[in-house]
Parts: sequence; C-alpha cells; structure tokens
Amino acid sequence: MFGLSDDCNYELRRIAKWQNNMCSCTVSTAHVPDGNNPIETCIFDEDYNDGNGIVVESYADVQSALHGHNRWVEQMSSARKPTVLTDCKHVPMSDKLDCTIFERRMIYLGLTT
Repeated sequence: MFGLSDDCNYELRRIAKWQNNMCSCTVSTAHVPDGNNPIETCIFDEDYNDGNGIVVESYADVQSALHGHNRWVEQMSSARKPTVLTDCKHVPMSDKLDCTIFERRMIYLGLTT
C-alpha cells in the first residue's frame, strides 16, 4: 500500500491519533511497512518506557484498528491506567514470544517509584 518513500510520512500512514497534553499521553494508530500486520497502535506516555513508543496491538484491517484504537484511548484516558504495557514487537524479524513488559512509573508525593 505504501512505498519506501512513504515509510516516514506519518500523516499519510495515520489512521487515528489521540493526544492528552495534560498527562503527556498519545495513542497513535497507523499503517506500518514492517509489521506482521499492516496496522499498529503505539502508545507514548511518560509513565511508561520513559515516553518512548510501545507497540501494544496490531491489526489486519482498518475497522479492527479503529476499534482497537478506541479501546486503547479509553484505557489510557481513564483515571486507572494499566499497571503495565506490553510491547509485542510486531515486526517479522522478532521472536513472537519476545515481548517486553513496561511497568507504569508511579509518582507519590513527588517521589518517583
């Protein structure tokens, strides 16, 4: 669907994006050139993985991607965000069993845990 010249153009690949500037959280769902499935949802949140992206789910079609995106927005915008996010690395060269789990960084009275 996308050529090599489009790989880095997020605006062409984007299906949905939600951003909450108050908590530095972004849920992004876009076409990817290198995944097992053509669409992935990635979460960027300062509370997980130092704000670096975590691929949380991949999809075979746009309808499934929109449904998954909305589910992740609901989870990430709730008062009780997930305790962990799992990056399943949906790229062909990775081991499907090799998932990385990122625990949520919690802040209590100004102290980071």
